[in-house]
Amino acid sequence: MLSGGSGIDVAAVNSSGSLTNGGNSSIGLAGSSGGRSGIVSSGVAAQAEALGREVMVFSDISSLGTPTATGTENYSSRTAEEIAELVAEKQGMVMYVYNKHLRTDPLLMGRVDVAMIIHPSGRVSDVEIVGSNMYNRAFELELLSSIEQWRFGSVNSSEGPLPIQLPLSFNP
Repeated sequence: MLSGGSGIDVAAVNSSGSLTNGGNSSIGLAGSSGGRSGIVSSGVAAQAEALGREVMVFSDISSLGTPTATGTENYSSRTAEEIAELVAEKQGMVMYVYNKHLRTDPLLMGRVDVAMIIHPSGRVSDVEIVGSNMYNRAFELELLSSIEQWRFGSVNSSEGPLPIQLPLSFNP
């Protein structure tokens, strides 16, 4: 979806099958890499390493039926499909935050790579931005606050926390 790391390929975004909000705005989960990185000290990656796990990285969820995720070899019973389903359910909340900031910044578009830990209880913690080319810190902080409110279904507590990374793509 993103071209060259700093710009957006509008034709690719329009034909990507990203999740739409019924109107003209859309949010999709994009491919990996690119954008501003190093915003935080990568606490999720450090926690995943301490747990002896890799971060589950979503690379494309434009089709909710068959999302692609890496690092899923030794994970809990949570599947990439379940996570994609919850992200689709929370799209309205994310779009509310995006549209709110789009009113004050009409050129706001790009991608934000978000990392988080999903605990066995379903609670989300340690939400952080690992890369972004949005250049709007107020939007990024409110997006993080919104994602911290997400709740996944609970799983057996013996499965441990699940570190994931979601690349979110925004286009007005």
